[in-house]
Amino acid sequence: MAKHLIFAYGSNLNSDDFKQYCVEKQIAPFLLQKVCNAKLKNHSLCWTTYSKRRKCGVLNVMPQKDASVWGVIYELDDSQLEVFDKKEGAPKKYNRVCVSVADADNKVYQVETYIAKHCLDTAYYYPSKNYKNVVLAGMTEQGLPSEYIESFSKSSPIIDFDYSGKKCTCKTAIYSGTGVKGKTIGYWQNLYEKHDLGSLSILYSDLFTEEELQKYDLLIIPGGDSKSICGGLGDSGKKSVRTFLKKGGKLLGVCAGAYAVSQQNRTYLNVSPVVIPDVEHTHRGEVLANIKFTEEGKSFFPDVEEEIVPIIYHNGPIVQYNNDCTCSDFTVLATFDEEIYFPDSMYKAFGSPAIWTNKYGEGEVYAVSPHIERTPGKEYLMGIFISEILLK
Repeated sequence: MAKHLIFAYGSNLNSDDFKQYCVEKQIAPFLLQKVCNAKLKNHSLCWTTYSKRRKCGVLNVMPQKDASVWGVIYELDDSQLEVFDKKEGAPKKYNRVCVSVADADNKVYQVETYIAKHCLDTAYYYPSKNYKNVVLAGMTEQGLPSEYIESFSKSSPIIDFDYSGKKCTCKTAIYSGTGVKGKTIGYWQNLYEKHDLGSLSILYSDLFTEEELQKYDLLIIPGGDSKSICGGLGDSGKKSVRTFLKKGGKLLGVCAGAYAVSQQNRTYLNVSPVVIPDVEHTHRGEVLANIKFTEEGKSFFPDVEEEIVPIIYHNGPIVQYNNDCTCSDFTVLATFDEEIYFPDSMYKAFGSPAIWTNKYGEGEVYAVSPHIERTPGKEYLMGIFISEILLK
């Protein structure tokens, strides 16, 4: 019977996880014959594939100069290799690819490893806490270098939504009428599809009626042009949104949507007690800006270790509380932690609200000035935020 050398990484380092897979598939478990630890040079771990079984992103490897992936070499016979192929979905999902790896003494081995098809730099699927822990436990079990394990732990964000074991049945509607580009909606569709946030329906201006909006738990007004969005809604649509909120609905405005919820003038929704004090400098450009979570904000972003996070800002509103209001429940969840262009402006971005919330009637308004949903590697933060909004 032929022998095969397989370079394993990710969950395949964890012997208990492998046994669990065998039990689930009613396969007789077998002991994995380890040859040695080894590293695959000029490659890095990445999150470019999704597992239906685990319901989260799972590890893959992709070429990257001067990087290395540590794993182990297993020696498998034909029947054992067949089990591994089935576990990895080869050749449909992963391909078995010939590579060269080296052990700690730089002895080179010609082996095969599993690399997912259609590995794109732009694809990113977030791991669950459970999957990440499986990988970390496997790395520790196999005795991989401690600095490598620590680096993986710090660089791998997680996304976990707790719906008490049930599939999310919440319903969200997103505005896609005048003032919103189709590409914008794509970011939200990807977010909802990847992270099981319930259904997402696209509503054009003519569907913003009181009767239609009552079918939903959350309404999103995304980025675009705030004046065009409010004009597209018209007086009837804006009134329907306010009624939706008064009856207990939840509204999330992002960038242009955050402008739209403000009390800047009568054309806006006037459902959040903020104004834009520096109207001459609303177009501050596009930049990766640091935002800092407040203590109240951290409750909406559980398990996020960073207090300060770089997020794409693109002409979002720089606001201040409207002192003409008496709103006791206005809460800032994050502030801008740096100035954004126009440093000589009378009103500074630094320290101003980047994410905030307030009550309106029986409902809740949430506003986000920067674009979390399209910041590479940070989109999951918007998923966490929405899950917290829906679960409140």
